[in-house]
Amino acid sequence: MPEIDFACEYNNRIYATAKDAHEIYVCKQGDPTNWEAYEGITSDSYRASVGSAGKFTGVCNYNNYVMFFKENGVHKLYGDSPATYQMTWDSLRGVQADCEDSIQVIDEVLYYKALEGICAYDGSMPVLISEGIGDESYFDAKAGKCRSKYYISMRNSNSEWFLYAYDARKQMWHIEDKGNKAKIKGFAYLDSQTYIIDGSDDMYAFPKISITETIYPSCKMRDVNGREVGKTFEKKMQAWTTWLVVAYIVLSVVF
Repeated sequence: MPEIDFACEYNNRIYATAKDAHEIYVCKQGDPTNWEAYEGITSDSYRASVGSAGKFTGVCNYNNYVMFFKENGVHKLYGDSPATYQMTWDSLRGVQADCEDSIQVIDEVLYYKALEGICAYDGSMPVLISEGIGDESYFDAKAGKCRSKYYISMRNSNSEWFLYAYDARKQMWHIEDKGNKAKIKGFAYLDSQTYIIDGSDDMYAFPKISITETIYPSCKMRDVNGREVGKTFEKKMQAWTTWLVVAYIVLSVVF
């Protein structure tokens, strides 16, 4: 098992790398525990060395290829088996260190936090879209999405936290929150809803609540206006689905 800091799934394989690695890794097709299968068949594992400088900062799949980001560029891995894999390098605004969780795809466009600000990437060159929130430097970004909106939580150089929302269709920014409530620990998605845990360990769901009770012992369930919710809602959710959401967010926060 290789050392892994960043990973994504694509075509029934896990694509991964580590911050300080000079290699990318691909598991055997259909077997995320097997990284050393070299039998000369299409389902084999794969690894390749890279010569670019700098540390890896994130991984995602987009537009039928896998992107291995550094702050100053990206390696793109094309193909779907060891015999067809081809890797390229593009020098461009990459993902900022410690901002790997800012990567999201909305309406076929990839959004992420770069050193200079928030970028939108459609497969050609990334475009800086964060002029509307000023030129202040931000760090430790985590992002989520809801419908056509991109939500990003990040801190400035004074360790003040902000939660911004970008409407991708209207191309408009606004501030959702600031302070400890804006420090988002994790985003998760289920049944067309987005769930978050903030810096106070409160859990929110939007665009509407459909949970029938508090779903994690240390969390209070609230709507997007901050109101603690009771037991009367528009619909019910089975218990196993509820705990699946909680487990996903908690694992994202821990690991």
